[in-house]
Parts: sequence; C-alpha cells; structure tokens
Amino acid sequence: MFDRHGNLKVTLGMPGKGGSDLDPLQFDQVSDVAFSCAGDMFVVDGDDGINHRLLKLSADRQLLWSVGEEGSGPGQFRVPHSVDVDRFGQVWVADRRNQRVQVFNGQTGSYVGEWTFGEDVYAVRFSTDKFRVFVLQELVGNLLMLKSPSMLGFLGNYELIDILHMPIPVIPHMFSVSPVTESVFIAQLGAKRCRKFVRRTGKSKCWLWLATMCLVPRKASTKIEPMR
Repeated sequence: MFDRHGNLKVTLGMPGKGGSDLDPLQFDQVSDVAFSCAGDMFVVDGDDGINHRLLKLSADRQLLWSVGEEGSGPGQFRVPHSVDVDRFGQVWVADRRNQRVQVFNGQTGSYVGEWTFGEDVYAVRFSTDKFRVFVLQELVGNLLMLKSPSMLGFLGNYELIDILHMPIPVIPHMFSVSPVTESVFIAQLGAKRCRKFVRRTGKSKCWLWLATMCLVPRKASTKIEPMR
C-alpha cells in the first residue's frame, strides 16, 4: 500500500511467494481490493490462480475472515475478479466465470444472494451515492448501470437503468468511477488505452466519450485531458 505521494507504507502477504496460508497471510493472484467506511479492507484473491476467495482485513490489516473456494455454488468462486462495498456495508464480488455477482455480509462474510447475467462479469463498482451499481461484461463490451438494492440483506431482481456498449475488439477489462464527477474510466486492453465517459442526464440520456489516456507510448503531440 502506498500513500498519495507514492511512498510504500505497508506490504501484505509474502513477496515473491504465492500461497493459500492465512497465518502467515499469503496471496496468489490478487485481482482487486475495496474498503469500507470504517477502513476495513476486502481482497479478492483468485485471478486464475490457486485461490478462489474473499478476505476481510481490519483497519490495522489483521485478517478477520476468509470465505470461498473453487466452485459454482453459493459462496464459491470461479475467478473472483473485482470487489466493492455498498451503502449497507455489504460486499459485492464479480464472480467472473460463474457469470454472476455475489453479495456477502460485510461483518460476518455470510452469503446474502447473487445476480446472474449470462455473460462473464469482470468488474463491479458503485456510484458515489451508492444508489447505482455498474457491472462490466468484457466479452460482449457492455457496461451495465443497475439500480442498487434498497434493503439490507435482500437483493431481489436487478433493474437495468442504462447500457454503455463498446466495440468488442477494444476489450473493456476493468474500470473505476470518479468520486468527484462520477465519470467512468474504462481500461480497454484491446485498444491499449483508458477512456473517460460521462452519462448525460435529462431528456437525451446518453453516454459521452470525453477523453482518451493512451496506455502505450505515442507521439509527443498526443493531448490528454486532465482527470477529475
């Protein structure tokens, strides 16, 4: 973990040695992390590695619990690829090859429910106010905007608000939502770039592409808009 100036502050796990042990704590293929309002840390460890699990660490980075194993049942994973926390403190995991998002109680790690999508789910993120949840489907190029659940411990069926579709060859792999402007930044592996999108509201609801951040060296004349 680094501070905002890029200084290394904390190292978790055993550098250069992958594994599944919990004491001492080891990781194999960590794919994403998220934090609760209280500073607790949630880690998904299983990007095509030997582990398929979700871990919770306290604010002082002590292990509190670990759930998950390889499989397709409740609480099992096949490539847990992304994680985020909703307004109730529930933990959402993009269970990629099971084509679903699973939700867990943030305090106990117990299984709450799931939404299935029929396509591999690569990433899940919430809007700043937590009232919308975004789900990324890399293989079909879709970013889904859904209404987040209004009750603790109950998901119901998901309600689609909007879809941002991208050409499949750009391979949208992961994304982040700006906490200031709610712009969406999408890393596109096939296009070797990161693109910034905003959703226009009002009568003409649509997604607007605002900027491109290149992920490979380009000519010095390439203009990049400052991120906010």
